[in-house]
Amino acid sequence: QNSSSEEIFFLSRGECDVFVTDQTATQKFVTVLKTGNYFGEVGVLKDCKRTATVLSKSYSTCAELSKSYFNSIIATFPFIKESMEHRMKNHYNDRWKSFTKRTLRNI
Repeated sequence: QNSSSEEIFFLSRGECDVFVTDQTATQKFVTVLKTGNYFGEVGVLKDCKRTATVLSKSYSTCAELSKSYFNSIIATFPFIKESMEHRMKNHYNDRWKSFTKRTLRNI
C-alpha cells in the first residue's frame, strides 16, 4: 500500500510475493520473501511512502518494528542502517526509478 512508512516488518513464518508498480501503472511481480526476510525498510530509511505491495502466499507471521524503535536501535548499532542501505542500493532493481533518474539528469 502507499501509506506512510512507520514500521519495518520481519517475516518470521511463511512466504510473501512482492509487487511494484511500473511506468505503465501495472503491478509487476518482483520477488518472493521467505522466512527471515524483511520489508518496509525503504520507506523508513528514506522517509517516503511505501513503494511495493507485499502479499502473503498463505498463512504468514510477521514481527513489526516501529520507526521510533528502529531509530533507537540504529543509534546504538549504526552498522544495521548501513547494511540495510547497502542492500537497498545493490539488490533493488527498479527500472522505472532508473528511467526517471536518467530522464531527470538529461533535462
